[in-house]
Amino acid sequence: MKYHGIFADNYRGHLAGMVGTRGAYGAVLRTRVTPVNPETPAQLAVRNFFKGTSSGFNLLTPAQMEAWRTLGSETKRTDSQGAKYKLTAINMYKSVNQPLLYAGELAIADPPSSLAVTPMTDFGIPEPITPATTTLDLEFGPDPLSATEKLVVDIVENVSAGISNVSSKYSRLAVSIAGKDSPLTVTINLTPIIGRRYWLQARILDISNGQYSAPLEASVVVTAVIP
Repeated sequence: MKYHGIFADNYRGHLAGMVGTRGAYGAVLRTRVTPVNPETPAQLAVRNFFKGTSSGFNLLTPAQMEAWRTLGSETKRTDSQGAKYKLTAINMYKSVNQPLLYAGELAIADPPSSLAVTPMTDFGIPEPITPATTTLDLEFGPDPLSATEKLVVDIVENVSAGISNVSSKYSRLAVSIAGKDSPLTVTINLTPIIGRRYWLQARILDISNGQYSAPLEASVVVTAVIP
């Protein structure tokens, strides 16, 4: 446990079953919770990506490792507590290559010259969803994507219509080909239930640097069959 300040009003870490964090009204102590480990196929797939990128980094030349270290030192990220930090060489390598591998691309050995990515300008579900729906034509912008861009779509299916915060529930639904034009036709996984809500999230993945754009979301409530 780390204490910052004479009155310990800004602490981090865990001690004796408690965790120090920061809330809307200042420092908070909460009970430490051990995360569940369901070992689902999706979870195991992500673990394999982590293993694969770690192994790939160890095969790099010293000059390549140093180049990743330099890029990491120039790249600032923000943690869940709002603190800024820089990436190590291996974490910079992973942050670029894990999205690529997850999207069916090959890992890159040399760090990209730029981490810029085109922002999403539009995303929507143009048609209603009914219990008979099996596919969706998702409209997106920019249209078309460039030759180094893929559209990545995640989904949350059949949740209560009143739930609006689903950021932790998304799972991968589809990845487009590079340079795809709108719309993207996707096949949903579950039979829609009337009165439940479908959420979809789209991001652009630049396959030249492994970076995602900020996501855009769309949702729709399942309705009865349209006559």
